[in-house]
This record gives sequence, C-alpha cells and structure tokens, in this order.
Amino acid sequence: MRDTELYAQILGVKAPWFVDKVDLKVPENSVDIWLDHGPGERWPCLECGKLLPCRDHVGERVWRHLDTCQFKMLLHARVPRVEYPEHGVHQVLVPWAESRSRFTLLMERWIIDVLTECATVDGSRRLLKLTWDEVWGVMERAVRRGLLRKEARPIHYLGVDEKAFRKGNSCMTIVCDLMRSTVEHVCEERKKSSLEEYYCRLSLGQLESIRAIAMGTWEPYLTATMAHVPNAGT
Repeated sequence: MRDTELYAQILGVKAPWFVDKVDLKVPENSVDIWLDHGPGERWPCLECGKLLPCRDHVGERVWRHLDTCQFKMLLHARVPRVEYPEHGVHQVLVPWAESRSRFTLLMERWIIDVLTECATVDGSRRLLKLTWDEVWGVMERAVRRGLLRKEARPIHYLGVDEKAFRKGNSCMTIVCDLMRSTVEHVCEERKKSSLEEYYCRLSLGQLESIRAIAMGTWEPYLTATMAHVPNAGT
C-alpha cells in the first residue's frame, strides 16, 4: 500500500478530496500531508446550497492534526473559492476543520478533552505544547458550537462574577445559571459590553424570567444589568 493510500485511510479522506503527497520528516519529528481535489468539482453555497464550479483557490493553509506514532501531523490544502451571484465570493468549507481554525476537528476535540481532565488551562497548554492563544481559540469555538445547540430556556437565578486568568489584571466575565450549576457565558475583560453580550443573546421572555442576580458592585456590570434586565431596579 502506498503512503498516500495509507494516510487517506487513517484520515478518513473521502471524495472529492484525496491525499496527494506525504512527506515524513524524521529529524523534525513531523509528517506533512497534502490534500487535493479533482478537477471539475462543484461546491455548495454556504447560504443556499447551490452547486457552482471553483472560481480560484486561497493560498495554501495548514492544520494541526492528531499526532501519529508521536509524529506531529500537519495537513496542507489550497481551499477552493466559489462565486455566487447572490452572495459573492466565498471560501468553501472543508470537512476536516472549521472555518478560520488552524486545527482539525479531531484535534480540537482532543484539546477539549485534555482541558476537561486537567486542573488548569496552563497545564493543558504545556501538555499539548500549544500557545495560550491557540488553546483559547479552541475553547471559544467549542463554546460557540455548544451555544448553537442550546435550547432557549428561562433562567431564574443568575450569578455574575469576574475571574483572573493571566498574571496581572487580566480578567474574564463569567455568567452562571445558579439553579442548574452551568456556565452560560464567558467573555474576556470585565467591561459593560462583556455582560451586555450575554443579555443581548436572550429573548425578551428570558430576560423577564430573571428573578434575581448575584453579583458584586462593579459599576459596568450594574449599568449593563439596569439597561437590559426588566425590573432590575426593584
């Protein structure tokens, strides 16, 4: 079996994509894999699903994948772009990664699993040999996916707090459902807009269902709450 066929099976690559080239770099402890697609393929519109031919390609992109035999695996591909009369020029979605991510979906899942099991983000980062920003980006995308799947429901009792996450004065805003013990919102900084971002996602019915909010006297939080939550001053 050729190396391209082997890695196509390992990666689960399916048409129209195929493994075009494999480069094993033993001194660098890595393996680079180039993915390509056949000519004449038609790609779906992200808005309406209409199939259109490739207009051109973006420059080569690289994604970090799960390690294989302790070798760091990197996927390379030139992603097609298509031009839709109604929606303009768009980059198509690839099946192995989210848009704008530098990691494959399987790699992001592994990162989330490590974060879940480890006591700290910094410990997870060191085990995974990733930067803080890389890990933070994976967490943000995971939260976004979770929010898209989440059903709208009334939340009667909220907890709003700030938590330091880096040396110095860097803080995050955290909103929790106190009855269900779930984290509902995480945002960098502790500004008025940090909390407003959460309130703006709620429907009027959800905002009206809030009975009490436990939080400190930080003025930006109070201002955001008074502006968005009905009967907050009573």
